[in-house]
Amino acid sequence: MKLCGTLCILALITSQAMGGEAAWRMATTPNYQILSQLNDRETADWMRDFDQYILSISDLMQIDLRALPPLTVVIFARDKEYTPYKLLRPDGTTANVFGQFVRRQTWSMIAMAFDALDEHSRRTIDHEATHWIMSVDQSSQPACSAKASRNCFQHSRAGATK
Repeated sequence: MKLCGTLCILALITSQAMGGEAAWRMATTPNYQILSQLNDRETADWMRDFDQYILSISDLMQIDLRALPPLTVVIFARDKEYTPYKLLRPDGTTANVFGQFVRRQTWSMIAMAFDALDEHSRRTIDHEATHWIMSVDQSSQPACSAKASRNCFQHSRAGATK
């Protein structure tokens, strides 16, 4: 399964590079790996924001991030580049999503489009990160718990940025 995920990422990167699209950047942190079409500054800002969120929520909820399946985050520069990779509805149309989270036993992935590090982008980041963090033990966390935690942190973050 890990090989399949790696092959998908490689296909994604090479197909974009061959099409003259934005260059991909890659970074590895203690908690995740990121593949980003953003420039260096935007990628660093995104990572700082993401790290702040995942470290805060995991500390508060006493969740060891090392217990989670390894995470790869794929950040597309625009929704246009992300659309071919979005979930498909049963009727074959593309789902109207801003980000998505996939978890398997040995790996997990977040994918999202990024237009600016604004409130909408932060909500998407927080939403997908909460899915990952709460996936540590799905049997002990009702779905409403993940949503309530996500909403709590989003509101506290919004208050901190005002």
